[in-house]
Amino acid sequence: MKAFVLCGGRGTRLIPYTNTTPKPMLKIEGRPILEYVIANLKRNGIVDIILTVGYLKEQIMEHFGDGSKFCVKITYLIEQEELKTAGSILPGKGLVKEDFLVVMGDSIMGIDIAEMAKKHMHSGAIATLALKEQEMYFEYGVVDAENGCVNHFREKPKIEYLANAGMYMFRHRAFEFIEKVGGGRACDFAHDVFPALLKQGERICACQFKGYWVDIGRIADYEKYRKKGVLNGIMGKDFQE
Repeated sequence: MKAFVLCGGRGTRLIPYTNTTPKPMLKIEGRPILEYVIANLKRNGIVDIILTVGYLKEQIMEHFGDGSKFCVKITYLIEQEELKTAGSILPGKGLVKEDFLVVMGDSIMGIDIAEMAKKHMHSGAIATLALKEQEMYFEYGVVDAENGCVNHFREKPKIEYLANAGMYMFRHRAFEFIEKVGGGRACDFAHDVFPALLKQGERICACQFKGYWVDIGRIADYEKYRKKGVLNGIMGKDFQE
């Protein structure tokens, strides 16, 4: 199975760090985030990787080259303009002939991709999403009211939910929907493609995983994980590979 790794975004939520460095190349423990992403794919037997690049692409291409230094094969799709998540992989339609994986270039995950692929194949769904159970504590008490009367009161409740971890497995025919929804323009998986698939009656499979999920989306996230030893403590033995 081939994997698309999305690396073309500007990373505006991480300014000023991303003013001179593309988000996947920000370093944690002396290594770019993208190295951890590629190492996880290789650990799971995926060595044929397609990187979608745009903003400050030269830094990524110079560091990773053809991938041989990392024991993988890397091909590049270059965005001349920002195409968002789904639009960025559309030019790679001819590079894959079967089911394929999409991964974010700034998200480090401890997931058994083979198990995800098995579930995907047996489901018959057009897409499978990796989901991570998360919890959130509300800062305030929550009140349920109807017709001017209070029915129920919850003091700073804990809300449990399934978060989209940003790893997707697709049938090849998903490209048809990406092309149709985007019309050759920029389009996003979460905002555009997945809603269109559900509207058309297509099945999307959910694959929950219990391993670690390190998402470097905000300044607070980056500053937390770049502290010495934090990532090692989360990833354990995977950190050493």
